[in-house]
Amino acid sequence: MTPDSPDHITPDNTNPQLERAIGLISALCDEQLTSAQARELETLVLGDVEIRSVYLRMMHLDAGLHHYASALGSLPDREFDLAEDSKNEPGGPGMDETMVLPAMNDPQDYNDGEFDERFRSSIVLPEVPRPQVKRTLPPWLTGGIAAALVLGVGLAAYVIFSSRTPILTQVPVPNNPATKTGTSVAVAPVGPPPPPPIPIATVALTSKAVWSGADMPPRDGVFAAGQVLAISTGDAQLTFRRGGRLVVEGPAEFKFVSDTRIELQSGKIVARIPGGGLVVACPSGSVTDLGTEFGVAVASDGGTQVAVFEGRVAASLNSSATTQPAKPLLLTVGQAAVMTTKAVSLDPTGAVPQRFVRSLTNEDINSLDVTDLISGGDGTTHRRGIGINPSTGAVGKLQPVFAINSDGKYHRTNGYPFIDGAFVADTTRGATTVDSAGDQFHFTGLGATSYNFIFTGGKIPWPEKPEPDTVLNGIDYSTPDHSIICIHPNNALTVDLNSVRRIYPDRTLKNFRCRVGISGTAKPKGPKIPDAAVVVLVDGSLRFQNPHFTIFDGSFEINVPLRQTDRFMTLVSTYAGPGNYRNWVLWVDTKLDLSVGH
Repeated sequence: MTPDSPDHITPDNTNPQLERAIGLISALCDEQLTSAQARELETLVLGDVEIRSVYLRMMHLDAGLHHYASALGSLPDREFDLAEDSKNEPGGPGMDETMVLPAMNDPQDYNDGEFDERFRSSIVLPEVPRPQVKRTLPPWLTGGIAAALVLGVGLAAYVIFSSRTPILTQVPVPNNPATKTGTSVAVAPVGPPPPPPIPIATVALTSKAVWSGADMPPRDGVFAAGQVLAISTGDAQLTFRRGGRLVVEGPAEFKFVSDTRIELQSGKIVARIPGGGLVVACPSGSVTDLGTEFGVAVASDGGTQVAVFEGRVAASLNSSATTQPAKPLLLTVGQAAVMTTKAVSLDPTGAVPQRFVRSLTNEDINSLDVTDLISGGDGTTHRRGIGINPSTGAVGKLQPVFAINSDGKYHRTNGYPFIDGAFVADTTRGATTVDSAGDQFHFTGLGATSYNFIFTGGKIPWPEKPEPDTVLNGIDYSTPDHSIICIHPNNALTVDLNSVRRIYPDRTLKNFRCRVGISGTAKPKGPKIPDAAVVVLVDGSLRFQNPHFTIFDGSFEINVPLRQTDRFMTLVSTYAGPGNYRNWVLWVDTKLDLSVGH
C-alpha cells in the first residue's frame, strides 16, 4: 500500500476533533492531563458519539490493565521502555519493534514495511510532573503488559476507522477524574463485523457512459446487493455473477436487490439470463424472466413497455391494482406489452428490437438490412411487410390505395425509430421540407401526385391487378435472401441514421448501397414507357441522382458514402417524363455497411 493508493488513509483524512480527543485520552491514561485539558476532553466526549465510543474503549482498556497489574503487585520503580528492554535483555522477555508493530499496523502495510500513519497521533501535549510510584512487577511481565497496551490502542484505533455507523446503546461512562462528574452516553457494542455485501454483477463494457453520483461506478466495477446503478447518458453492459448479461441504456436507474431481482425506476434494460429467473420490478408491476432475452423500458411517468426477443416472460401488475386480474400476462417471442398502474395489455406493434440497445459487442455484424430497419427490426431480423403513408406519417399494416395528393408538408412517424418521416414531393411549390430538422430541397419533375403507399417486401400489395413484379435483371427480390422498398414516383422516405448508431454504439456507418429499377411487369403500353428519376439526400443535400431511367434500363447501383456527422438520409422517387404509367420503382437489397469503432 502506498500513500497514492485508494485505500491509504492519512491523518488529513480523519476527524481533527477525534484526533485531538485521542491525544487527550492518552494523556489522561498517563496521568498528565491538566484541568483545562480535562474540561476540553469532557466537551469533546459529550459532543460527539464517535469520540464517546473511543473514550469508553480506551478507559476500559486502561482500567483493565491497571486492575491486572494491581493484582500482581506494584510496578518496578522505572518506566518500562520497549526499546530498552529489547536492548538490555537480549533473548529475554522484552519485546522489540518487530513484535509490536504488527499490532499497530494494517497487515498489508506491515508486510510492505511501511508504518500506517493513521494510528499515530499528531497531538503534542506538554509534560506535567507526576508523582513517582514504587512498583514491584516481575520483569517478565513488563514486555507483556506493554504489548497488551499497544495492542489495545491498536484495536481501539482499528475500531475508530472501521466502524462509522455503529448501533448505539446507552451505557454509563466512568467519572471524569478532573471534574468528578459522570454521565451516560451512546456507544456501539462490540460484536462481529457485518457480512460483506453479496456481489451481483460486474461492468463488462461501456459506451460513452456518463455515470450519475460521485461513487459511480464502483472502483472494482462490481455491483452488490443494495447498490444503485445510475447513468445519465451512454450505455453499459454488465455480466451477472450467476451467468447472463444486462445491457443498460441511459438515462437509467435501478437497484440490485439480489442476484434474481432488480428494481427499475427509469430507463431501458435488456436482459439475457440462461435459464431465466430474473424479476424486474417496475413502478407499475413486475416482469418475470422465464428463460429468454427481453427488454423493459420505464418512462418518466412510470409507464412500462415490455418486449420479448427470445423465449417468454410473465408481466403482472402490483398487488395494489384492482382493475386487473391477478393472473399475469404471458408474452412469447416477438410480442410486446404496455403496463400501467391499472392494466397490462398487448402492444399491437409487437417487439421492436430497434427500441432497445441489445449488445455492446457487435464485431460480427458488418452490414444491416435497411428494409428490416424500416420494418421495425434491428437490421438483422429480416422483417418485411409494412406500409408508410407519406401523406400522414402512419406506419403499419396498411391497405393499398390509389392516388395520393401532396399537402406540401413533412409528416413525422411514430413507433418506428429508424423512420424519421415521409412526404409526397411537390414540384409546384418550390422547396420541400425533407426531414425533422427542417432541411429543404427543390425537386424537379412533374406534379404533386403519387400512387399508393410506400411498402416493404416481399411481395408488394397494390390496389389493382397486376401487382408489381419483383424481378429485376432476372433476380426475384421477394425471396427471403433479398429485400424491397417500393417507392412510387413523388413518394419520399427519410431515415434517422442516429437511431442506428444508438443501437450499435461500437460501430460506424460507412455507406448506404442498393440497386434501383422499375418493376418488370410494367410493360410499355403504346407511347407510354414507364420511366422515373431517383434522388438520395443527406441532411437536405444531394448525394446521388439519376435524373432519368426507364423499364428498359434494368437496375443500377447506388453507393453513398456516409460521414459521422450525417443525421438524416432521404430516399426519393420522382417522375422523369410525361408518362405516369406503372412507374413501380423498386429499391432492392438496401444495406448500411458498418466499420469497427466510433
